[in-house]
Amino acid sequence: MKEETGLEITVGKLLYVCDRLLDEDHTVHMTFLVHRTSGQLTVGQEPEPHANDILGAQFVPVQDLTSKGFSALFQEIVEAEFPGSGSYRGSVANIGL
Repeated sequence: MKEETGLEITVGKLLYVCDRLLDEDHTVHMTFLVHRTSGQLTVGQEPEPHANDILGAQFVPVQDLTSKGFSALFQEIVEAEFPGSGSYRGSVANIGL
């Protein structure tokens, strides 16, 4: 499967399901653990309507997530390897996004 960053991946376990409600738009985020099989990391096109443009893509060590604009809560969830993975988490704000 080709990911929007240009990488060929295989899909692993479901990490979380969240909702984003903006005005009359309702987006359901389903996020999976993936494994890169080939390809080069590039800027791609985000498939979600009204999403922010993807301006860059890079691999970042987990401990550096907050320096890249992610919340401390989200970094803690990643460091804990997504406790409760596979579950519905409600609003994306509940996981710090």
